[in-house]
Amino acid sequence: VFSTIGCLVAIILVLSLAKRGMEFQSRSLILFGIMVSLFLARSQYLVFRYYHLHECRRRFFGCLENLEQAATYGLKTTGWIILAGLIILFWKSKTLDVLGLGDARAVSLGFKPKKERTILILLCTILTALGVSIAGLVGFIGLVSPHLARKILKTSRHDYLILVSTIIGATLLTLADSLGRTIAGDTEIPAGSISAIIGAPALI
Repeated sequence: VFSTIGCLVAIILVLSLAKRGMEFQSRSLILFGIMVSLFLARSQYLVFRYYHLHECRRRFFGCLENLEQAATYGLKTTGWIILAGLIILFWKSKTLDVLGLGDARAVSLGFKPKKERTILILLCTILTALGVSIAGLVGFIGLVSPHLARKILKTSRHDYLILVSTIIGATLLTLADSLGRTIAGDTEIPAGSISAIIGAPALI
C-alpha cells in the first residue's frame, strides 16, 4: 500500500513538472523522472541517517533488492495482482499501437488519447510499485527490456513487445541475481547493482 502511494505521488510530481499544455513529451518525462528519482533517493538517505549504522546498512541493501522475500512471501500475496495487471496491459496493446500513431490519428479512430494515457500510466505505476515492494529497487531492466524486444522482433506491435519484454526482463533479473551471488565469492552483490552496471552502458 505504501509503495503504491509513494509511486503515485512520484508519478504525479513527474507529470506535473513535465506537462506542456497537457501534452507529455518523452524527453520531458525522462528528464523530470530522473530528477525526481534523485531527489527521492537523497531524501531516503537522509531518513536512513537517523538509524543506527548497521540498521541503516541493512535497510539500504533491503531497498536495493530482496529477491528472497519476493520468492517466499511477495509473489504469494501480490503475484495474482501483477498477473492481472499484465493481462490488462496486454489487452491494451492495440491502444498503445494507436497512440504511437499520434493523438490526431488516435482521435480519428475513436480513441481518447488523454484518458487512455492516464489509464496506462496508472496501471504501469501500480505494477511498478508492486514489483518494487516485493523485490526492491532493481533498476534499468524495465528500460532495457523493451529496447531489446524491439531489436529482436523488429516490430512496433505492442502485443508481441509486451510479451517478449516480460520474458527478457525476467531473464535479465535472474541473470543479475545469479551473477550477484557468485562473482564475489562469499559476498553477495545486490541484483540492482549488477543490473545498473550492465544496463546503464547498454541503454546509453
